[in-house]
Amino acid sequence: MRAIVPRTILLSMAVLGIGCYESEFPLDPAPQIQTDSRLMGAWRCVSPDAGDEAFTLTVDGSRDRTYAITWKESGKPPDRFEGYASSLKATTLVNVRDVAATQKRWYFIHYVFPRPNVLLIRVIHEGLLKGVVQSPATVRRTIEREQLNPSLYEDLIVCVRRQP
Repeated sequence: MRAIVPRTILLSMAVLGIGCYESEFPLDPAPQIQTDSRLMGAWRCVSPDAGDEAFTLTVDGSRDRTYAITWKESGKPPDRFEGYASSLKATTLVNVRDVAATQKRWYFIHYVFPRPNVLLIRVIHEGLLKGVVQSPATVRRTIEREQLNPSLYEDLIVCVRRQP
């Protein structure tokens, strides 16, 4: 896979034909809920694109309520991201941004565990948020209203927990 949030996700989205929603703001100005311990650790991940190689995604609860995320492809320096969760009615999204990027764009990540050691990571698709007033409250309300709409999310990667 190419690299995660701005450079990584944008390149991945271009390769996969996915319209990932970018935001100038997170859904909450500061972390509101605890990190999910199920996310912690190293994961071996692949994208739906058959041409992409597997990579390692490492998630650490580095600070209170904040994730430190490392995306490591073979033979390349790691990309580092930070994120924190926001609670939206019946779901949780992780606000993620590239710590090295000059423009701090936020991406909203949704994750599910189809099995205990399998992680599916999806991104908010830009389609349902086109034309929406760009404010945290309006974006939040739109996502909450569209939670059951299958077009809200696009699959990004599938991961299997790495064994120690």
